[in-house]
Amino acid sequence: LVHTWEHVTERQEAEEQIRTANERLKATLDGSLYYTQAFRAIRNETGRIIDFEWIFTNRMWNQLYGNAIGKKMLQQNPAVATTGLFDSFVKVVETGEPVDEEFYYSHEQFHHQWFHHTVVKMGDGVVINTEDITRRKKAEQEIHEKQALLESVLNNTESSIMFLKPVRDQHGKISDFEYVYTNDRTLQSVNRQRLAGKKMTEVFPELNGSKLLKKYAFVAETGESFKGEIDILPYGFAVWAQVFAQKFADGILVTYFDITERKVTESKLRRIEEEKQKAILNAVMETQEEERRRTAEALHNEFGQLLIATKFSIRNSPKEAERLLDTA
Repeated sequence: LVHTWEHVTERQEAEEQIRTANERLKATLDGSLYYTQAFRAIRNETGRIIDFEWIFTNRMWNQLYGNAIGKKMLQQNPAVATTGLFDSFVKVVETGEPVDEEFYYSHEQFHHQWFHHTVVKMGDGVVINTEDITRRKKAEQEIHEKQALLESVLNNTESSIMFLKPVRDQHGKISDFEYVYTNDRTLQSVNRQRLAGKKMTEVFPELNGSKLLKKYAFVAETGESFKGEIDILPYGFAVWAQVFAQKFADGILVTYFDITERKVTESKLRRIEEEKQKAILNAVMETQEEERRRTAEALHNEFGQLLIATKFSIRNSPKEAERLLDTA
């Protein structure tokens, strides 16, 4: 009798422990922000899984979709078969390998929603923990669209744009820059397929110790922006560029555009102006020379006429000749 009483007591204690554990587990699952569902596999006469039956749903699921215990998965959500989710659940039961994935589902009571779930084997069934990540996916999509728009703008501008990260030597001094981002225009301007991740002086050795590199280092160190026209010829490119550089985050943002055509035009205009000024000067000098020649010729003619008149006057009247000579 004592033995029987002890056995009953032990069984009751075990049942109480199990009940307590179940209550704790249920409280934990009901307090979760995830949808938690447990299913048992339904098999046909050959042992193949043909459906799943709900054996547990937590409070989060029940509040949104109602208690589903005892219901069949394919009856409530037939689209899990056409989307491949059902086959995924079957595979977990048969192989024991868990699933952790994100997926889009817009069927039955779900409307244009994204989910993340983990599926693990439990006996001859599965436990599924699901999180609605629709808001996050929409935010990611918006970010992606904005990035795509920005990338399109950057790659369709006439300006070359790049973000450079300083590279420091063992003494902490900026000795180089690493390309972090370059738009398509930048790559086209230097005839390169890719620059991201490469150092400037490795790609363009001519920049090592150059004034341009020092200007970039000054911007990175001081935070003062730089704007100026740079002749890129010493660095291997026969172009002039209008360069803007400013500190941004832990690097510098550089924008530049080709002004070679403008500089060539300005040079031509200067030459034209110089030639014009030279032509004007030559014209003035020629005019002055012509004026001197005419003046000299006029003086010469006038003096000649005076001599002739004097000659005739000497013959006819010595006094008149003397007056003419005095006049001269």
